[in-house]
Amino acid sequence: MPEAGEVAEVFLVIVGELLFLDDDGNIVARENRRTSLERYEAYCEANGLELRDLTSFQA
Repeated sequence: MPEAGEVAEVFLVIVGELLFLDDDGNIVARENRRTSLERYEAYCEANGLELRDLTSFQA
């Protein structure tokens, strides 16, 4: 396990949606494959970056 201040790589696999809840348990945001790709595309467009096909292993 890394010590405090060391760099660590983390790979997460999430099946389904990642739900963000407020203190009362209400859903305030959700993340899934569609929202992730939409955020990526919007970021690239806003920053003049070329889109890469993240759905392919050839990317």
